[in-house]
Amino acid sequence: MNIIIFNYSHPDFPHISAKRMSYFAQHLAMQGNRVVLITKTLRDEGENKPYSVVVEELKQHDWQEPYLLAVAPNKSQLLSFIRKANTPVLLRRIAILYCFLFKQGRLFYDWSEKVESYFPYLKRTFPANISWGTFGNIDTLFLVRNVARQYNIPYILDIKDPWQRFVKVFTYSLAKKFKGAAGITINSMFQVEHSLPWFRGIPYYLLYSGLDANEIKKPQYSGNRAEKSREIFTIMMVGSIYDNCQFKDLLQAIDRWSYDTLRKNNQQLFFIYAGADAERVRVILDKLNIKFNRSIYDFLSYTDLFMLYQTSNVISYIGSPNTFHHKLIEILAFGLPVLAYSYESSESVGLADSCQGKLFVCYNEHEVQEALNEVRALQQPEQEVNTIVLDRFSWSTLSKDLESFFRNLILDKATNK
Repeated sequence: MNIIIFNYSHPDFPHISAKRMSYFAQHLAMQGNRVVLITKTLRDEGENKPYSVVVEELKQHDWQEPYLLAVAPNKSQLLSFIRKANTPVLLRRIAILYCFLFKQGRLFYDWSEKVESYFPYLKRTFPANISWGTFGNIDTLFLVRNVARQYNIPYILDIKDPWQRFVKVFTYSLAKKFKGAAGITINSMFQVEHSLPWFRGIPYYLLYSGLDANEIKKPQYSGNRAEKSREIFTIMMVGSIYDNCQFKDLLQAIDRWSYDTLRKNNQQLFFIYAGADAERVRVILDKLNIKFNRSIYDFLSYTDLFMLYQTSNVISYIGSPNTFHHKLIEILAFGLPVLAYSYESSESVGLADSCQGKLFVCYNEHEVQEALNEVRALQQPEQEVNTIVLDRFSWSTLSKDLESFFRNLILDKATNK
């Protein structure tokens, strides 16, 4: 099967938005499919590959890995104006409205129009069977649709962000632009509830983001924690903060629990945060004047992140009714207890239960302290990976299911011609 995949974020971009399509592309290629992954360049500047070079590279490519076509955007004064931090809000909104009225809502047309210039050369050299792309922006979905029209092949939308939250004007009319999609992959039941109603009539497939099972199983991530746990109790926090007040409440609950419980038993608390809100976390901790030892990290490589997991007694995060917390699956894979504060969905609770994981959902200080007491009482001589999670959510397992979904849609299109 020959697959064209679109994602705005380059595979090396240090953000979760780069990972989903990149990993699926890799594993689909490992399964024997020929995959072209089209993204933006890692940086905006730089020259694009000549069309003739792309044609020759496609002819000679070793298809055990995806062919990456990273495209630099054209220069656009309008989009540069919109993206400038000092652009007045009203003028920015007018410029954005112009893009919705005259550019079909494409706020990254400087990139997508350049990508489309490669389509005739792709079609000449790469006989695609299906196209797939993720909704990080509308431009990606238009690329998926437009390349499919050139090839006369089915196209699949990947919805990983709430449609209405990002498409705030012409929400329904823009969704109708993609009514010809053969299917939708969607990354959580949360998205099924919040995004799928805009795409009624299109069959969907629930496709969670996966895990690198081989990486998680490495010996350095499953060492003995017993000695450290007798002296230091480590709470690691991941993900976005969402709500400063809830974060402050959680920190103060942890601080008081540490004072009341750990000090009496000659233990120290160590707090770790890793995520996109690192600076926000530093500011709040300083304002609260909380003194426990801590380390704050921005975006980390998986190797560094997993090493921090290995040192932790419990992983926590701030829950939100406006998203599905995908990190939960990764944390459960390590066999670690998880503490979600202020909210968690029935979907997440059900996932944890079905994988025999330990998820505490806490709504107040008392529940936080009860959960931490239970975690502290757990016997943790070794950290064992959760094989149920790894078997169910590895990129390899999910990619095989995705391939079957693609093949069925291709067959349906061939049958219904």
